[in-house]
Amino acid sequence: MKNLVIVLGLIVSLFIAGSAFADPSGEDMLHVVCHIDPNIAVDAGEDVRIAALQTGDVAGDLPFRVDANTQWITVTVYASDLYKGNDPFSTYVIPVNVSAGTSISVVGGNPVPYFTPLTSAVDVYAGFMGYMSDPVDIENGDNGHFSQDLSVRVTWTNDDDEMPVGDYSGWVKLLGAVLPNGPESGDTTE
Repeated sequence: MKNLVIVLGLIVSLFIAGSAFADPSGEDMLHVVCHIDPNIAVDAGEDVRIAALQTGDVAGDLPFRVDANTQWITVTVYASDLYKGNDPFSTYVIPVNVSAGTSISVVGGNPVPYFTPLTSAVDVYAGFMGYMSDPVDIENGDNGHFSQDLSVRVTWTNDDDEMPVGDYSGWVKLLGAVLPNGPESGDTTE
């Protein structure tokens, strides 16, 4: 019994001593990390009416705005033929001049435009057939981000001097993707 009293006394004294030396406050730290994913926005703005045409070539310089949180982007141009009455099933068509290719200029930037051929036949939008370009990598020196107006030049050719009068329309699309690690990486994020 004496041993039991000694053991209980030791336990009670340890309990009292432990609570007597407890900190009135405590702290610890946790490292928090947030990753910003690469992103891009492409804005075409308003519809564009290009020059009137009888026969021959007509080119359109089409405005786009591109904003990305990376210094490098890659863009691909899609240009449809122009269809009478905005009808992709019309037999009256002014085709994209594939041999003229397309050029992309950075407005207020490098005065030499990026030229790229139109190579692959594609459905540009809702049955409006046309062509797409090869991708073009563009760098902007705006401190790690890309915020620029681009001008895309596409040419159409009418060889039919008896083409019916009216409006012919189609679509031009600029597809942009970020290159988070530059063009050498091959890492694109659309």
